[in-house]
Amino acid sequence: SQYSTTTLQSYRAAWRDFLTWWAGTRNADAWELRLEEEGLPLPPFEAIAGYLQDRKDMAWSTLTGRRQAIRLVHLHYDMRDPFEQSEVRKTWAEVRKQKQEEESASRPIGSDHGAAEVIENGLELLKNHFEGRRAGRT
Repeated sequence: SQYSTTTLQSYRAAWRDFLTWWAGTRNADAWELRLEEEGLPLPPFEAIAGYLQDRKDMAWSTLTGRRQAIRLVHLHYDMRDPFEQSEVRKTWAEVRKQKQEEESASRPIGSDHGAAEVIENGLELLKNHFEGRRAGRT
């Protein structure tokens, strides 16, 4: 595997959290029946959207770890990326917007970027920062 032991442990814990949530939802029986009927190895996309909605109060870094774990399991089964499916993509966008609003409200004065933006665009932000510093010195 290309991932460290610690990363894999984190992804396994994230996947277990999703499965535990899924097993405890009111619709788990209906989803399990659908899995059997359609021969699906994984919970349907609407389960992922529901999970994200229920877990939206987690820290952004935790949510992005959950996202990556779910994506990797789907990749393992050669299934479509759930985060490219409309229902999951819409829910992820809503959660991301909420996190950005929370960060904006709690961001220290003088800070241009919140944690969610740094996690998603960190290398580009760092590159722009250094380019701006170079331009300011010449």
